[in-house]
Amino acid sequence: MTPLKIVYVLSTDQIDYLHLLAATALLTRSAVAACTMVCVTDRRTHEFAVTSRIRLGGWVEEIVVVDTPHKNPLVSSRYLKTTLRSHVAGDFLYLDLDAVIICQDFRALLADAPCIAASQNLDHLYRTGQFPADIGTTIYGPMGWDHPFLPYVNSGVLFC
Repeated sequence: MTPLKIVYVLSTDQIDYLHLLAATALLTRSAVAACTMVCVTDRRTHEFAVTSRIRLGGWVEEIVVVDTPHKNPLVSSRYLKTTLRSHVAGDFLYLDLDAVIICQDFRALLADAPCIAASQNLDHLYRTGQFPADIGTTIYGPMGWDHPFLPYVNSGVLFC
């Protein structure tokens, strides 16, 4: 069986998110020892990590640094996430940094998985007929994406 490739996206100007990558990667490694972890990051975040003396390479096997057209880390994060296919080769499992779901080696479950999957964001199920306005103005607008639309989809865990 081919080793599972797990991809994280990191775009931040806060040290706590660098530590969150470390914690998430360590938890994942304890559950799925035979995996390859990749961090896709924007140049600003990479330089911030270097300046902060944080070695991202201590937690992941590969770091992909991408020049993004946005300065805002939140918007850059979405840019990186939606362009992952052009930065990471082969099949991979993308996990948000806060998606601590890895509790066992589950590669067999992915054998028959669709090429890409996401789910409706449960946080917004009770806001019937509403699109999260804050997401529309802070992320969708700067990215040039159409909004509002429903259902709002959470893509924190994707198998590509």
